[in-house]
Amino acid sequence: MLLEEELGLINQRAAEEGLSLDPQKTELLHFSRKRHIKNPALRTPLGLDLSRITEVKGCLIGTPLRWLGLYLDRRLSFKHHAAQMAARAYKVTKGLQILGNTVRGAPPKLATQAVESCIQPILLYGAEAWWPGLTRGNRRGLETSNRVGIQAEKLQKVQNAAIRNALPTYLTTPTAALHREAGIQPITLALDHRVAMATLRARKLEPSHPLVERRLRERRYPTRYKTRLIRPSEALGTIKTWPTTQN
Repeated sequence: MLLEEELGLINQRAAEEGLSLDPQKTELLHFSRKRHIKNPALRTPLGLDLSRITEVKGCLIGTPLRWLGLYLDRRLSFKHHAAQMAARAYKVTKGLQILGNTVRGAPPKLATQAVESCIQPILLYGAEAWWPGLTRGNRRGLETSNRVGIQAEKLQKVQNAAIRNALPTYLTTPTAALHREAGIQPITLALDHRVAMATLRARKLEPSHPLVERRLRERRYPTRYKTRLIRPSEALGTIKTWPTTQN
């Protein structure tokens, strides 16, 4: 099996450097949109037995794997990731709720700053890796849904609750008015901005940087498809960088 051979080479290279893989901290997750049971574990001569596929409600969707704070599911839908971030942000929202009310407590200005600095970063965590935008253009020039509306809705509900706690408003106040008075972007715009800033930083890297060489150049991929990094990069257009001068 190809994966077993590659894992053997990795272990060999690690042994040469005096390192070793910990089986308790090494996991395997097969990425696939198919509903089947062909998800073999890896068995190597070094004693590593990796298996990360479980059956949930009769459909193999894969146990989410946490990597650098991101929750990767088998289909890369990131529904579990959005749910986890929403749950964490909601706990912080309930904690900030005790700081004030409509009678006394923190001023609305400071409360909205707390929403921006404490709650919104949790909701936006990892957006550079998983958020592709609500839609994308296809070969016919039409907009196609990226099927991430459910994830954005979960995050938006928590942000709405946080803003309502920060501002002295009624429960029936429209969400558009909440964002206008708080000066906070809706979650979809905030996610788009986070991805655009990450793409801008990548575009400013040297042409020989591995991220530019392997990910940003479309020639590395079939012309029919464009990755989540290439699409926002093209949307930025031409970027002019000024040469650095040394004294």
